[in-house]
Formats: sequence, structure tokens, C-alpha cells
Amino acid sequence: MKSTFKGLTHTTPFPNILIDEVMPRLKDTSWRVLCVVVRQTLGWQDASGSRKERDWLTRSQLKARTGRNSEAIALAIDTLVRQGYIIAQNGKGVLLKTPQERRKNRGRIYYGLSEYWQQRIGVKEYRKSEQLPVLAGTVFREHPRKTERVTGRKANTTKETETKKEMAFSPEVISFVEVFQKEAQEHKIEPDVILSHGAHDRLLRWLQKTEAEKQAQILQKYFCSKELSIMRQNYSLHAFANLCNILTP
Repeated sequence: MKSTFKGLTHTTPFPNILIDEVMPRLKDTSWRVLCVVVRQTLGWQDASGSRKERDWLTRSQLKARTGRNSEAIALAIDTLVRQGYIIAQNGKGVLLKTPQERRKNRGRIYYGLSEYWQQRIGVKEYRKSEQLPVLAGTVFREHPRKTERVTGRKANTTKETETKKEMAFSPEVISFVEVFQKEAQEHKIEPDVILSHGAHDRLLRWLQKTEAEKQAQILQKYFCSKELSIMRQNYSLHAFANLCNILTP
């Protein structure tokens, strides 16, 4: 049978990757808000064929177009911003990363897909200078394999085994590290935020399946813990990545 959908107009090019990879990770309201952001950016094209990178959206518009209340929308926006799916900016292009910054903003708030996801879907040409930033003091470390039994003395190390390899975190982990450090400051702790590749992947999987509210509860539980294994590692991010699934009820 021949297709009757020739010359479709008034349509939004919706990237497959958002449906295939992102939709299963998000709660209902977060997905609805993301869909509206995609509609208001990728759904508009100028004479040169370029798509909009951001659009001004009011809370009332988001309520009407998602069918959700203000509280649910605020939580969804916070989740999408923290996990690196969208950005929120004021009229001057300054990022509004936290709910407090967005509430204090007196002017318009513009929303768009993050640069990372613009690159993933091909809206922006990938450039090496546009890689996700590594947070200050946050690196991946390749941990050398243990070649001897654990004893009371320190294992022999070389400059080669102590070499740190820096690379960009996933957007979800970048956002979480900021929250992790703030929670640590509340408890007057200065933990390491170094991650191995394996620990990063474990943490990422936990973030993708755990709601933001539950994440905050587990963080508080972690920094209040008196478990010897946690205290010995000074409440490090690496220790949290290894324990987050155990701490989650």
C-alpha cells in the first residue's frame, strides 16, 4: 500500500534517541515537559533551515500544555536541569541551575535542550571544545589492580599507577556531584569526588532509576552514617557509588 503521508507540514522532528533512550528514564511529568521544550525549539525553523535553541516558556504555558500542576512542573524542571537534559536561562543567557535561581529571576526564563543533547541528536555540530566540562577536582582515576594480600602496610605504588586520567562525566553525574558536594558541606565534610569508570557507571545507573526526592534522602542517610567503612573513606563519592544501591530501600 502506498503511503498517504506525503508532504507532511506543521510537524516537529522528534529525535528517535529521546524516545528510545530518554523516555524510559523519566517520570511522566518530566517527559511531558521535555516534549514541550522539544516542540518549542526543534519545532520551529527559520528561512536558513536552522532550529531554535531555546524558547521562552511561562509556568502557565507549561501547565496548560502538560496538564500538570505547578508543583509537579517545578520538580520536573529541576530533574531535567540537574540531569543535564535541558537548560534554563534568563534573557541575558545566564544559566539558572537551581530552583532558587529560577525563583529569584524577575524576567523571562528560556528553556532548551542542553548542548550535550543538541550534539547527540545532531542539531549542533560536535566540536572538541564543546565537550562536557569536568568539575573542578572531579576526575576519573584508573585504579591499579591489587597484586598482593591486604596487610597493614601500604601497597607499593609507582608514578604510572598514580596517574589520573581526566574525562568528562555524564550530564546526570555532573549535576549530582554538585548536589553531593553541597550536602557534604552541610555536614562539614570535604569528601573526595574521584570516580573510577566502574563507579561512575554504577552511580549513573542508580541516578537514572531513582527519583530526585529519594536521591536526597539517601544522601542524607549516607552523610549521617557511622558505618566504619564509610567513615574510613571520609564519605567519598566513590564509596557512595559503591553503596547507593544498598542504601536505597
